[in-house]
Amino acid sequence: MIQRLYAGRKLQVWFGRARVSAIHGWADNPRITLVKKRLKQTFGDRDLTQDELFDVMKKEDEFKLSVLRDDIMKNGLRDPITLAFSGKLLDGNRRFYALKYVLQTLPPADPNRVDFESVLVYVLNDSATPEEEKHVLVEENFSPSLKLEWPDYIKAQTFLKSL
Repeated sequence: MIQRLYAGRKLQVWFGRARVSAIHGWADNPRITLVKKRLKQTFGDRDLTQDELFDVMKKEDEFKLSVLRDDIMKNGLRDPITLAFSGKLLDGNRRFYALKYVLQTLPPADPNRVDFESVLVYVLNDSATPEEEKHVLVEENFSPSLKLEWPDYIKAQTFLKSL
């Protein structure tokens, strides 16, 4: 167990790897609420299955899942996924579905496949309260990373020096 700070709260989390096949996408993710409302006309007033959610994430341009899939295939997963102790996905829904997309894209015999079958995860301690889960969700999904991209002239200078 390690300690992480989320929205000013210190929480105990387990950090390690989990099999992608053992994780379920977050069906109630606010990011997909509007898409789900549109799909109710097609699927009726019921919860979408994990496969249907995956198809929605792949087909809807707003999720840019193929772009994220390609980046993960090139660079690996840059940020771990965060789960509640119950397995509820708190952060990383797009990354999770992009990993599923990677696994769908790679042939079964591809030797790189093993690199994507498990993912780095933070898992909250079983004593985390629903309020603490909400703090994690808000912090991870609403707070900006504050990473500043290099200005173009610095990128150009750095690139030219590497030649």
